[in-house]
Amino acid sequence: MSSEAVKSMETDSHSLAAALVKRGDALLGEKTAESLAQAVAAYDAALALIKDLPMQESPEHRHVLAIAWMHRKAAFAFRRCAPTRKSHRRG
Repeated sequence: MSSEAVKSMETDSHSLAAALVKRGDALLGEKTAESLAQAVAAYDAALALIKDLPMQESPEHRHVLAIAWMHRKAAFAFRRCAPTRKSHRRG
């Protein structure tokens, strides 16, 4: 595989990981049990993509990696006190 192809794959993986972090951030902002679980899944997907990229070559890769880990931890912290969607019957 050519170095240009490898670089293109790295760029694609980085871009997708960054988009997944943004998705996780949007879900994190909703602060419901369901959205927080989805946020953790988005951060996990981002981490799976970014972990194999050459960290030493790109501060941007390191930044996305760090943000994904930190925001994933925040999502877990919020999950402990997030309201759940339960139906309440009156009567």
